[in-house]
Amino acid sequence: MQVAVIDPTPQILNGHNLTSLMLLADLPAPLEPDFFVHVDSSPDALELLNHANASFLKSPYDLKYWRKVKTEEVFKRRLKKIISLLFGSKQRLLDGSYYCDDLVKIISNYGPDDHIICPTAMVDILISVVEVIEREVAEKLPFIHMRFLDFPDDADRPLAIAGHRRLAAQSRKNSKIKVYTETEILARYLEKEFSYKLVERSILQPPAVSGQNGSQEGTAPVNVGYLCGTFREDKGAERISNIIAGVARELKKSANSANIRFTIQDPPPEHKNNLEDMISLHKDLDGGAVLFIPGRLGLKEFSEFIASCDIILLPYSVGINLVYRGSGIAFDAAINGVPIISTPITGIMEIVGEDGGRIVDTDENIARAIVEISTDLDKFKAGAALNSKRINGLVEDNHLTNTIRDCFKSAAPGKQR
Repeated sequence: MQVAVIDPTPQILNGHNLTSLMLLADLPAPLEPDFFVHVDSSPDALELLNHANASFLKSPYDLKYWRKVKTEEVFKRRLKKIISLLFGSKQRLLDGSYYCDDLVKIISNYGPDDHIICPTAMVDILISVVEVIEREVAEKLPFIHMRFLDFPDDADRPLAIAGHRRLAAQSRKNSKIKVYTETEILARYLEKEFSYKLVERSILQPPAVSGQNGSQEGTAPVNVGYLCGTFREDKGAERISNIIAGVARELKKSANSANIRFTIQDPPPEHKNNLEDMISLHKDLDGGAVLFIPGRLGLKEFSEFIASCDIILLPYSVGINLVYRGSGIAFDAAINGVPIISTPITGIMEIVGEDGGRIVDTDENIARAIVEISTDLDKFKAGAALNSKRINGLVEDNHLTNTIRDCFKSAAPGKQR
């Protein structure tokens, strides 16, 4: 029995995709998954994956970009030539089947007792996998595990709808095709909209950090953590300076003596100066209240940073609400019992639940929530501890890895690798 993990996105430290792959690398011995990833994955990331194969030349984000370009009138006349130059003969890339030939080559090396996992499937992997399934003899196919983190609400939506309809039809005929999501709301959406017989949960996050949970002394500042990651636009980095200033105003207005510090993961160099400049504009902010930490952290250090915080801040753009997406940072915080302050993003609201923190909208309300939690930290940490039990139960009940473990245990000795 062999396992292959396929993810054509460039792997980078702190990326949600890499976290998923690293957790799959911990499948029970002697299983050692083969990883098929993008050629531009960072060397640091590849070192964390045994049996890593740099197989894919184009990222799903490249393909998504060109589909967006296709809809813009000014580019239409030049698009065919540009695509030909960039992608050669693979000009069908915009229909979602770009990876089909690559997948045929990979999957042909695995048999009916083996397992193919696509842990962060975007629309191009969805369509390409469906095409491979439709052209192959069902009895010869390995188990196919498709895990979706979101549902697109942009130019990719028509392709996603078509792809899920086809995959759902195949899964109803072949029980070896399994579908998973991180969030319950996305699972139920896929079942309702596309008549999947069953969509199961698979949360791939590291366990709680032992012996570390926020401020250790009564005089220590309340530590509010914000992770810039790759400085993606929807993560709300542009709101941080206003939120910090809002906290300073709230403390002065209420004569509150709470000692609050913001710990911010270094953004990429091209963005750090901008963020520091924005923060420095607020004269009412104590300069010692903001601490920057190194930007690229390993998986262990990433979880340790989150666990060391008293509050995790997720001021994401509400526009991503429509994709039913969760958040690896939110899961990590919930697992470690750290209260979360987030904007009303459906998937994150599910993670926070009733006890795990506060869901608020504006910068002013985020600032008020920070002060509220800081002044009654024991109460909110007790609620986050209850939420941690709930989330950890979901993490342990991981249907994807449990299915593979069960198959391995039941496999004939000669078919175990």
